[in-house]
Amino acid sequence: MSRIQFQHTYNHIISLENLLEAWKEFMRGKKSRKDVQEFERNLMANIISLHRELVAKTYVHSAYQHFKIADPKPRDIHKASVRDRLLHHALHRQLSPFFAKTFISDSNSCQDGKGTHRALRRFRKFIGSVSENNVRTVWVLKCDIRKFFANIDHAILLDISAKYIPDRDILHLLSLIVRSFHSNVVGVGLPLGNLTSQLLVNIYMNEFDQFMKHRLKAKYYLRYADDFAVLSTDKAYLETILPAMQEFLGNKLKLSMHPDKISIQTVASGVDFLGWVHFPDHRVLRTTTKKRMFRNIKAKDGKEETVQSYLGLISHGNSWKLQQKILGKNPEAKFLGYTLYMSDLKKPKVLYWTAHSRAKMRFYGLSEQRVKRIIHSPARIEEGIAPETVAMMQPAGSIKHPHELWTMIQDAKGKRTVISAWRYPGRTKPGDPLPKEILDELKRMI
Repeated sequence: MSRIQFQHTYNHIISLENLLEAWKEFMRGKKSRKDVQEFERNLMANIISLHRELVAKTYVHSAYQHFKIADPKPRDIHKASVRDRLLHHALHRQLSPFFAKTFISDSNSCQDGKGTHRALRRFRKFIGSVSENNVRTVWVLKCDIRKFFANIDHAILLDISAKYIPDRDILHLLSLIVRSFHSNVVGVGLPLGNLTSQLLVNIYMNEFDQFMKHRLKAKYYLRYADDFAVLSTDKAYLETILPAMQEFLGNKLKLSMHPDKISIQTVASGVDFLGWVHFPDHRVLRTTTKKRMFRNIKAKDGKEETVQSYLGLISHGNSWKLQQKILGKNPEAKFLGYTLYMSDLKKPKVLYWTAHSRAKMRFYGLSEQRVKRIIHSPARIEEGIAPETVAMMQPAGSIKHPHELWTMIQDAKGKRTVISAWRYPGRTKPGDPLPKEILDELKRMI
């Protein structure tokens, strides 16, 4: 039995209070959907009915609706009913904060405060640490799991869960959800469309994560979903641990690595990881991702929201030329200030910093390097409030807690000066006014 135990009871999870809070979370971004609206028409009656079934332990999971998407490769999605998805949310909102405490720091998928951007930042940090600031050659062992979701073994998953959850009724409810779906083999597979599936695969793979960290002592190991990497200066070490990794996955979790996606290569040669090709001092977007991006922009007729979304994506790497290409493909999507500044921003120029900008950077916890990254790879540029000024933005934060990082620069008298920087909570749209407090400060200063 695990030392860390889930403390809540079955009655707490199925309570009306938890179901109502789960409904609020479930509703976000779904209010216009027909099946959600139908459930909401008799919301309290539907929730009370579900609650009574859970109390009486007569609840049965409904069948799934199946459809296919291209993301970018074809995927089979299985969508549960609104009623079942509400229960998934109720279970997830209680279990997820607990299990997050059991995961290693570098398990990056489907957790608050984590995601692909965090995984990419950690990968970049690992490169710097292993190379001792580009002094030593870095080797990367990169792998992923073959048919990940489709090969999750139900019995193993439930046995792992039982180490942490002492309440047998919770385990029974979890079993009903897990066993409500199987792939080609009965007792195997999780549906891609379930919120609970995202948590359950992390619980499953946490066994492997712990093995990597504590048995193999892999200091520079990180994982995002079924993609994982180990960094080292010693190629022979990576070759040695690979069979042990394969054996653990096969014997303990009944999973196998994709044979075509196992590689050991140097960062200097370019390592393709999580959609980006990484080099010692920069990263560039994967070629297939770029092609898909331009296809989507064309399919959407250069819609500004689509362009903005992709500009936000590529701002996380070295993408100046790509930004210009996107804007060239979509001449209508030129931001205020673009004509004046975009062509000149990459020219080597000494940056000057006002006392005001340094004070704001200290207040918002922004370093010089972070502000420079905003200037060199902005997701959006807006016209400033004074002549020859522009405000530039990069998105930051998470889906649940989004924010934006802004800086304002001025090109005047042959000097490029950073005159302010700030952190904006939430997301803005092109043309939104600056926050009043920022605007007032700048007006007093300029």
